[in-house]
Amino acid sequence: MKHLILRYTMLKNHVNQIFTKKIKININTLFPLCIFSSLYSSSFGLIPYLDGGIDFVKSFDFFSGGFKKLFQNWVSVHPPGKEFISLLLFSTLGINKFSYSLIGLVFGIIGIILFHQFVLKLSDKKIANFASILLAANPLFISVGIFSLTDYLLAIFVIGSFYFYLERKWFLMTIFLSFAFLTKETGILCSISIGLVELTLNNKKLIKKRVLFLKFLASILFPFLLFLIWYLFLKLHSKPFWTDWNFSETSSKGSLYTIIHNILSFSFLNKYAYQNWLHLFFLNFNWVYWLLIIVGLLIFIRKTLKNKRYTKITKSEKTKLSITLFFLFYNVIALSYQTFTIPRYILPCVPILILWVSSSIKTITKFLKIKNFYLYLIVPIFSINAVSLFFSLDPISSRVWGKEKIYGEEIYSLRKHLAGNDGITYNLQYVTITRRRTKDILNSAKSGNIISSDCSWIFPDPRNDKRILQALKINIDIEKPCFNIGYLR
Repeated sequence: MKHLILRYTMLKNHVNQIFTKKIKININTLFPLCIFSSLYSSSFGLIPYLDGGIDFVKSFDFFSGGFKKLFQNWVSVHPPGKEFISLLLFSTLGINKFSYSLIGLVFGIIGIILFHQFVLKLSDKKIANFASILLAANPLFISVGIFSLTDYLLAIFVIGSFYFYLERKWFLMTIFLSFAFLTKETGILCSISIGLVELTLNNKKLIKKRVLFLKFLASILFPFLLFLIWYLFLKLHSKPFWTDWNFSETSSKGSLYTIIHNILSFSFLNKYAYQNWLHLFFLNFNWVYWLLIIVGLLIFIRKTLKNKRYTKITKSEKTKLSITLFFLFYNVIALSYQTFTIPRYILPCVPILILWVSSSIKTITKFLKIKNFYLYLIVPIFSINAVSLFFSLDPISSRVWGKEKIYGEEIYSLRKHLAGNDGITYNLQYVTITRRRTKDILNSAKSGNIISSDCSWIFPDPRNDKRILQALKINIDIEKPCFNIGYLR
């Protein structure tokens, strides 16, 4: 009897611990989720715009005609991860502006929860809360997420891949690694980074445990199998690997050849890479983050040089190293690809940037030995983040790219520096522009043509804009959409 009572007490305590832990997790993630949801909610019901519109049309083609229609209407396509996700939403909720916006909200919530847990495992609760709020309110994360563009989904799948690698949950890691590639080809860099670190630093110990080794090997190689299947599938249908908007001298030989040529010939040092790196290191107050990272890194190096003792490489350290490798690979391979330098291309690096900033703040706090020093940094960092969300007031960005006024919003002139029209997508000013455009279009559908001096921004891509309006059943004469002197159709 005493034995049963003891077992019951132990079980009860264990259940209470689990329940308490879950409550803590919910409370800790609730605030950043509320921030993200409230900021994201302003995008609901918007008509897909620019690259968001192109993605919508591709998803609609796949929903209405499968690969046949998708291949018929587009020269080259990315792997169909987003199309499958859109298919699920369209089949469940129908084809409308709200169902399409829901994709970004759902996956954004998943990404923030995973990121919080990831930073919590690598650091502590305070830093995890701080980091998840920064991600939830990141201007680029939200603006790219409203139409769930591929780079947004890729960033979330990269977070999940590294988190489940840290946790050694191979099956879940396989799922996230697979969807990272199925969302965009550059997602394969995540598998490469994890594979290199694990096989290099843990090869003997891992190989001895055969079952564990086989699980890991299957997890890493499965995305490459998907890569091969996708490549052969494209060949079978006489379609090229992604090749659109390749501005390199080797564009006629395909994107894979261009990437390999860039690496072997050091052509990755080009004007397109420089512009993307400027986005990553300076755009919209990013330089503030990098200043903190540099200070934290210098303190870390100083501490490491003093402590010369050899320590066993932990799971956390291997995960951090694999993240660093992914960051380097992505910068050299993806960001140097000769195409439009759209700000969203740096988004898969943004969670890593936030992780490093958070780690640096913790390092600086310990070095200064000032209790809760990080609290003194919260106000200025969050203030800068709030400004960058709604305005384009960064003096360095203004100096580098200049400014222009589009649809009533003064923004950085990124489109004049290789970014194209999608250079306006980097904060909530893009959402404001899209909301005003949506209002004008909907009013026009009721009352007639649009009277606007920004008609070239209302319908920047007439072919796809027309297909979007048809899919959403918005009745408007796009052949003569605006009363606007000087508008060229």
